[in-house]
Amino acid sequence: MLLACMFVFLAATRHHEEPAVKASPDVRASLDSLVSLALTLQGVPYRYAGKDPRGFDCSGFTAYVFRQMGIDLNASSATQFAQGISIAADSIQTGDLVFFSNKQGRINHVGMVIDPACPEVSFIHASSSQGIRIDYLESAYYAEHFVGARRIMAD
Repeated sequence: MLLACMFVFLAATRHHEEPAVKASPDVRASLDSLVSLALTLQGVPYRYAGKDPRGFDCSGFTAYVFRQMGIDLNASSATQFAQGISIAADSIQTGDLVFFSNKQGRINHVGMVIDPACPEVSFIHASSSQGIRIDYLESAYYAEHFVGARRIMAD
């Protein structure tokens, strides 16, 4: 069943929220640069605890991309989920981080939205089997494990 941008937030506990980083006056240009950089890294292999273009894990990838924009993200997907501001699924925008949980309900994966157009919200992430690649929130696996979205770069 196509979920078309409607997601249920599975997070049962409230996380401490660090404020979103204020972006430069030209937020759109910054977000375009962020996405452009992320897209140039497609195909880089997955590497456990990888944090550079020799190989990335999921949180290492998002931290690396945001660091190139002068924004520091925490080291793990679970701690990145405490950064920025919570975003409703129907308000996801380019550059937002999307988070996923494992079967035990713990956040264990993060990606970055590259195109929020419904019904195919696309995100780029470090897949443990295929490295840096693009996937869709509406795909069965990601829709089932979606926990929430966070905005790091705010107006």
